[in-house]
Amino acid sequence: MITVKDVRLYIDRMVKREAVGNTISGSDFNRFLKVANAKEIDNLKRKVEASQDITDSLRHLYMKTDICATNGLIPIPDDYLKLQSLERSNGIKYVEVDVVTVMEYRERINNSITAPTSEDPIAYIESNTIRLFPQDKANARYVYLKKPSDPYLDWYIDKAGNVIHMDEGDAVSAMMIDSDYLNYGNDGLPLVLDGGNYISKTVEFDWLDDGVIVNIINRMLLMAGIVTPSPLNVELSANDVNKQEVQI
Repeated sequence: MITVKDVRLYIDRMVKREAVGNTISGSDFNRFLKVANAKEIDNLKRKVEASQDITDSLRHLYMKTDICATNGLIPIPDDYLKLQSLERSNGIKYVEVDVVTVMEYRERINNSITAPTSEDPIAYIESNTIRLFPQDKANARYVYLKKPSDPYLDWYIDKAGNVIHMDEGDAVSAMMIDSDYLNYGNDGLPLVLDGGNYISKTVEFDWLDDGVIVNIINRMLLMAGIVTPSPLNVELSANDVNKQEVQI
């Protein structure tokens, strides 16, 4: 799997090669990373809207939730991207809920023939809430597509003035960090210590498909003013002693 650190090392090499030794700052790298990742999330949502097929590379992003809907209200999780399915209990079994637009809801709610019942429930999405009808207290369950996390690469500057990129979960003693950067770390914020150690805030990619990460790399290089090579060579190993270069 390609890590956030691998992406940083590759982009550094490309920028130095094309821009005669220049590079991008840690802050700019993470800004580019967030924008490029957001574009892939938008692509993911479009693909799911076009086809409900769940591929193995996306299966881990689908979340199943059981909830008791009080007054027919279901709060939408913070990581929600798209609703996949919604069911409501009628007291005996779960029945599929027809998710409609607000306009269609208004038409159906005022029509005695199409009005929602426990056997034929409906719902619509409003802001950060799913409104379920009938509105009585009922058990519900739903599956939603989770928005992939925003990746982030953390780093510090050691006593020798070297920039050290950190993997997710890494810890480093405060004694190893340049005191100036201990007080003012990434993006100008103080580094918060835990028992004398600084714990990495790196967030790895949620994508299982390395092809998606290659797309992210391409976008980041374009934002840095670099025309991407074809085919793109990505060095998977962050260890300079044991590099493995593959073509994607």
